[in-house]
Amino acid sequence: MPTSIGASLSPTSTSAMWTFLKRFLPISGSALALWAWRNRDEVLEWAGFGVRATQKLIAGDKADVATEARIRAALNGDRRTRHAPGLRLEVRDGVAYLGGVVDEDVRDVAVAIAKRTTGVERIDDEALEEVRRRRR
Repeated sequence: MPTSIGASLSPTSTSAMWTFLKRFLPISGSALALWAWRNRDEVLEWAGFGVRATQKLIAGDKADVATEARIRAALNGDRRTRHAPGLRLEVRDGVAYLGGVVDEDVRDVAVAIAKRTTGVERIDDEALEEVRRRRR
């Protein structure tokens, strides 16, 4: 007999899941909220990716979702691009669209990572601007 998602998440199972998580992740709700606030730009960027990925997966476009996930994982794995404020990414039809205002070294690393990622046919970085630093 099929069950709906709402039926499978009863209050008792939600409570059990929370207890399980607290056992392995001893983090209070306020600590989690503080972490989310400090990393809000990155959290919002990943949430946007999640929404776009869900829409694409429903439409049957798995390739772009996988490609964007690979680029995001590689950007998150590099210390120069991990917390780069302003860096935006989206993949559509095999084209990696990079945008935002970033430092010159972040721009170069982000483009290099996107170029070497499987599934990227072309990179459009016209919307990616470099921050101009004042010389002293």
